[in-house]
Amino acid sequence: MDNFFIEKIAEVDLYICSVPLRRPFEISGGLAQRDFQPIVVVITNESGFTGISTLDNFTTSVYDNNGIYVSWVNLVEDYLPYIIKKFNKIEDRTIFDFYNILHKIRDYNPFVVSALEMALWDLLGKQENIACHSIFYDIFLGFLREFYDMSQSKFEFKDYSKILDRARRRRLEMGLKSKISIGLQKEDIKESRIQKYRKIIDEALNQGIDAIKLKITPGKRYNTNLIHLIRDEYSDLTIDTDANSSFLPQRDCFGRVNLNKIINIYNSMDKFNIRMHEQPSIFKRDHMQIFFELAKSINIPLCLDESIHSFYEVQHLISEFKGLEATEQQVDKIYVNIKIHRTGGLIDSIISLANILWANKADLSVNIVPWAGYMPDQELSSNAALHLFSLPIQTSHTDITNHRYWFTDSLFDQTISVEKGKVKLINGPGFGLYLNHDKVNKRKLREKSFKFIR
Repeated sequence: MDNFFIEKIAEVDLYICSVPLRRPFEISGGLAQRDFQPIVVVITNESGFTGISTLDNFTTSVYDNNGIYVSWVNLVEDYLPYIIKKFNKIEDRTIFDFYNILHKIRDYNPFVVSALEMALWDLLGKQENIACHSIFYDIFLGFLREFYDMSQSKFEFKDYSKILDRARRRRLEMGLKSKISIGLQKEDIKESRIQKYRKIIDEALNQGIDAIKLKITPGKRYNTNLIHLIRDEYSDLTIDTDANSSFLPQRDCFGRVNLNKIINIYNSMDKFNIRMHEQPSIFKRDHMQIFFELAKSINIPLCLDESIHSFYEVQHLISEFKGLEATEQQVDKIYVNIKIHRTGGLIDSIISLANILWANKADLSVNIVPWAGYMPDQELSSNAALHLFSLPIQTSHTDITNHRYWFTDSLFDQTISVEKGKVKLINGPGFGLYLNHDKVNKRKLREKSFKFIR
């Protein structure tokens, strides 16, 4: 593969498309969307090979500061006029040169960086006629080898890599267990809110899905009361919660944080047999330390999501976990939701997974479980995450599920589906998916082209 060599980029085409949601999706931020408006990125090299990605986020900044239209402006005005010309000037340019250029941008937008990098991975795979999951595994082993060499471990890395290879082959064959994420449901003239939850859950159970993620809020109506209603009907169902950082800590006049109210609400949910609580809150200062204060006081394992923006936060998490041993305090397990777009791309995600695997192996006090997160995404982003999580790591249910659970239409010729409760990656060169240009033309709201070689 000539060390991931990339030909000069000739053209980049951007489209904002409207893809209707099957049902409105609402999180604790209060937004009920009726469609998602992904940015489709198509990168073409000078030989005519194309790489595709989608930038998937909410249209406004309810989830973070990088809503779709903010990202569009960043792409059109800040990124593309600058980075492609700089990249094309490098003689033996590789995808890692592209990564370095992207990550040197001040106040970079992780969603934009991720989408551009993802399209280049797809282009590289199609150019070399190789699936991205195979490339990712080689990179993953390289990072693991670096961690091994630094640790001066005594076991044979060659033997360990054979174990990992068998685990990877099994993951590719079996796929990942799928769970569905359920937005806040509200009653209307036709149905009560519990009827709406029941309909969604029953549909999932019929597909062999045995886990759900419930969006919750600080109000009892959408935490303890809601979970009580669902657990009464579905005693064997695996339930996770996700607050999307909506539980705000109290502060005194000196700015000191009081977590007692959050801790009491979460510990009141213990009786409902919850597996994990995802991102109860987020803090601007001393975030990881305060997160671990919550983790030590809340009985159910916590999961990080909005806090993870790159592999640096993962390294910080590992460091804090190791630091617990010195204080003789205990946190049994931390889950980490790895969303490719949030973590600034696939390279940072691969480094994060290698770092987590090695930390879990090298230090028995560390127990971090990463899993593949979902925005909601279009199929290409979902499949990129499945290629990433073909890596041989301990993981949990992914909330990547049937595309038709979320959307009534698609921009691609292939679609993500669940069989017997599991979701498998779509194989093929790159990420194995191809745009349906008729659908893109039908659904597009805005477009822009950049030509770099004439």
